[in-house]
Amino acid sequence: MISPFAERKAKVLKDRAEGFENQGLIRKAFKTFLQSEQLQPEDPETLGHIGHIYQQYGHWHQSLDYCQRASALAPEDKKVQRDLALAATAVKDWDLARQIWRAMGLPVKGQQGPVSIHFGMAPIRLMDGDDYEVVWAKRIDPVRAVITSVPFANKNFHYGDVVLHGSKTEETQEAYGIQYPLFNALEMFERSRFTTQQVTLELADPNDFYQLITLFCTSKHQMEDWTHNLLPMQDGLKKVIGVAVYDQQPIEPLFDIWQKQCQGKVLESASVH
Repeated sequence: MISPFAERKAKVLKDRAEGFENQGLIRKAFKTFLQSEQLQPEDPETLGHIGHIYQQYGHWHQSLDYCQRASALAPEDKKVQRDLALAATAVKDWDLARQIWRAMGLPVKGQQGPVSIHFGMAPIRLMDGDDYEVVWAKRIDPVRAVITSVPFANKNFHYGDVVLHGSKTEETQEAYGIQYPLFNALEMFERSRFTTQQVTLELADPNDFYQLITLFCTSKHQMEDWTHNLLPMQDGLKKVIGVAVYDQQPIEPLFDIWQKQCQGKVLESASVH
């Protein structure tokens, strides 16, 4: 049992920490939540906040510990349960992650290994310092997604990488007239076997580009049109594409075939990341 004085002081500190957190002052919030925990070590809200902040720092084992403690005290708190499942996923404790998702009513198949639940496509924001890029990804469980774009600006991610992501934000991304909720990537979970190359093309006819797309469909490589990022004022006969190169296999044979089939030309090719 803690004294009424300690309980009141712990609440004051917790309220102050929540204020810091709402202002984006994460370090101050973290320090103040820890002070509150020292006075009231079994407050599930404080423990949950600490576990959540540890996730922002990428300290997954510490997050798992705090989220488990918070979950034991507040098993009905859905935010705590989701953070617990996220931490369990990050440390690859698949049994615990599966248990939590099932308890939350999700249709998780299998008894061992990675959780697999298909949630469709979603936009994912990849941070790179103060800059960011939004890519498309296939969500394979509530907190993991496989990148299906060829990242243009962010050199830390590639096509096929699996990323951990947080809860959906209040922002959306439009595609084909549909608004999709935006998610923030937290960190790399598993790297793919792809690297990225930038190729500049000159087309003799707009249909040349569709022939190239058809050729890529016969390979393990992937491509994406980057022209709108690099050459927004072009007339359409000059293209810049991002190529996801699979397992360092050469891409030159594809372009050799393409140049023989049509009048298009490869002007430049360079490794990006």
